[in-house]
Amino acid sequence: MTPFFFLRLGRINNKCNGGLLGAIKHNKRELPTPMQVNSTKTHLNYAINSPQTAEDVVSRAETSMAKVGILKTRKNQVLAVEIIFSLPISWHNKNYKKYFEDCYIWTDKTFQVEILSFDVHLDESASHAHAILLPIINGKLRGSDLIGGVGNLRRLAKLFETEVASRYYSNNGSFIIYKQAEKKIIANMVLKKLKKDVVRKSEIWTWVYSTIMREPIECAQLLGLKF
Repeated sequence: MTPFFFLRLGRINNKCNGGLLGAIKHNKRELPTPMQVNSTKTHLNYAINSPQTAEDVVSRAETSMAKVGILKTRKNQVLAVEIIFSLPISWHNKNYKKYFEDCYIWTDKTFQVEILSFDVHLDESASHAHAILLPIINGKLRGSDLIGGVGNLRRLAKLFETEVASRYYSNNGSFIIYKQAEKKIIANMVLKKLKKDVVRKSEIWTWVYSTIMREPIECAQLLGLKF
């Protein structure tokens, strides 16, 4: 199975479930444990140069916004940009700490905005990290500008693969970058692959389906899909 190293970019706004606070509570494991989480390993999670609680992270964001005069935000305002760096499910290299440290350094250098939090999760099938960025550019919140379009994503992909990911995988590895909107495309590939699988008729199909929709890349890896 080809190992996939990937990063995903997404927006966090007030319309998201719980907004910025809800997203960070998830990353800090301050919400009820999701089904995909192995709670016996949650104590292995850690943060890099970040506050330890979601409330402290939000307080940091509010302080930084207030300094540039941002006191109110629109309902659809992009409050933060989240980047998820993920290792392959099959990757058991002990250098994961160095990998995520390099991801943190790369994020800081590449985006040049405040990193509100950087949380590493080792309690799911694929080890990964959540970086939450405060997209203040020229005194305004410009999350969409930070992510950019297809051209910028390709630029980021090349930068990250060259400067970080390529140092950790061999010639049979692969690296991809995708936006939150592309999750559905990958999820549909997984569902198509499982069209005639007996799991569709099992009692756990509801859970399997929700897992596919939530983290389709991990499911695609397990099925050996190429995209």
